Amino acid sequence: MTEETMAGQAPPAEETAQPATEAPAEATAPVAAPAPARAPKAPPEPPRLRLGELKPGSQVKGTVKNIAQFGAFVDIGAEQDGLVHISELSENRVRRVEDVVKVGQEVEVTILDVDANRKRISLSMKPRYDVYDRPQDDRDEETLTPMQLAFQRAQQKRDEQQNAKRDRERTRQQQEDILSRTLRQHKDRK
Repeated sequence: MTEETMAGQAPPAEETAQPATEAPAEATAPVAAPAPARAPKAPPEPPRLRLGELKPGSQVKGTVKNIAQFGAFVDIGAEQDGLVHISELSENRVRRVEDVVKVGQEVEVTILDVDANRKRISLSMKPRYDVYDRPQDDRDEETLTPMQLAFQRAQQKRDEQQNAKRDRERTRQQQEDILSRTLRQHKDRK
């Protein structure tokens, strides 16, 4: 060794190289890696409320899930997110939904209407001083699709036309009867 190596400098590579020796068999056996740490399981999500369980006039808390030009979709724990229309975001005029709510924001809303057939929940963020219990007004009856409504209107129009035709026919028949009786009476007088 040189004086430089004794003074704390690293020895040249030639001096440090050691001949390769085989390691004992025990050392070359594969070592099992420790099991990866498992993330704790999230608690199960609470069951979602069915639309039939929601009552108009109820005030509930929810989270804004999505924003659209026409309003904000809020998760209130039901099977379907509810919609707060832009006109129901505030008592003041709202130009942009983003000016009032942000995605992920917790909000308190009032359930205005629940349409289970169309799977729609109408919500409002306006303060309600008159939390009302609005009647269900025949919501239990089946809501018709636009095609069913058009078909129903066409049937009603056809029925009205047939009734009008029968009325015209009946009126014509009555007029003919009156005319024939009048002519007979006039003929009998002669």
